[in-house]
Amino acid sequence: MLKQQPQSAKSGNAIKQKKETLERFAYCNSQQLFQNNIFDLRQFIKQNYEKYCELLDRVEYAKLIVKQKKENLELLKSKSENKTNKPRVNLCVLDELSQIKRQIEVQTVCQQRN
Repeated sequence: MLKQQPQSAKSGNAIKQKKETLERFAYCNSQQLFQNNIFDLRQFIKQNYEKYCELLDRVEYAKLIVKQKKENLELLKSKSENKTNKPRVNLCVLDELSQIKRQIEVQTVCQQRN
């Protein structure tokens, strides 16, 4: 009986050591998984941030293009208005000239009658 107690104590110690070894292994394994997850998350964030910056650059470029096209459109519109205003001005001048011409004709006819 005395010899069996040390044997069971050895067996209990072996089980305890195996349990501790498994716990350490599980802890190290979970730490490694945690580190890997953190690394993966950092990579994911970095990639998404790069994509975000790229998209932001595209948006800024698109805004610039829209602004330039808007300015060009305004310039073309003002040029077009200037061109269309000139003929109107010319028509007004022609109307005034024709009215003056009629007045002169009327005056000359009146003078000839007198």
